[in-house]
Amino acid sequence: MEEHLPSYERPMNYPASAQSNRLPQSHIEALKTIENGYWWFEGRVFWATQMAGLGNISHTDYMDIGCGTGGFAKSFLKNVPASRAALIDGDEALLKIASLVPNVEIHRLDLSTDFMLPWSPSLVTCMDVIEHLPDDSHFLTRLGKQMKPKGEVILSVPALPWLFSDWDRHLGHFRRYTAKSLLKTVTESGFEMVRLSYFWSFLTPIGIFRKFRKTKAENAMEFEPVMAPTNALLKQFSKMEWQMSKVISPPFGTSLMVLARKI
Repeated sequence: MEEHLPSYERPMNYPASAQSNRLPQSHIEALKTIENGYWWFEGRVFWATQMAGLGNISHTDYMDIGCGTGGFAKSFLKNVPASRAALIDGDEALLKIASLVPNVEIHRLDLSTDFMLPWSPSLVTCMDVIEHLPDDSHFLTRLGKQMKPKGEVILSVPALPWLFSDWDRHLGHFRRYTAKSLLKTVTESGFEMVRLSYFWSFLTPIGIFRKFRKTKAENAMEFEPVMAPTNALLKQFSKMEWQMSKVISPPFGTSLMVLARKI
């Protein structure tokens, strides 16, 4: 039986097919930096937490797949506690940092292959993951087959294909989604939709600007610095947009988030 120790020094689930590609150190450092209150980070956590509240509140077995440095899962678990949690990624450098998150298991998997989860979760988050995979349908189908009955997944993805830019290419995105294309991908992969919404609609003009701006690879890996008042305002806009979306879903936005349930 595999032993799960709290330190990164423990043996991890490293199949031969695990990814060897790694993010640049500068981007890893940027990911860690934004966990200290950056609006983009806080907004995703808030929206995902609200999405989880619409689902099965009895979830106890949780995985964050494509966990990055683990900051998202750490914040998410403060609001959506689980008796068992695992962080999964294909990048060893990211997992080394993610292993500092307390009370979680660490597993390295290549998500573009016929991966095998270490156990069956009832709740999964995949924050900005499937746009990096050549075959998103294969990933979701395989994920669903390994989840518990009626298990739920929360996905976030970049939205609006016409906003695809150098920024997407440098970050390794294969695609951006519309609400219709994401719905089709999710439902054809064995899930039923619980909630689907665009978010960050107020950032669409910035997305248009970015589309026509030539971006160097190293710049795409960084997060735009903002003044503290602007950062606070953007976080508040994210929360306001969630409240508004319960009345009328935004018709567009730079991202999409979905809560879907295994059929």
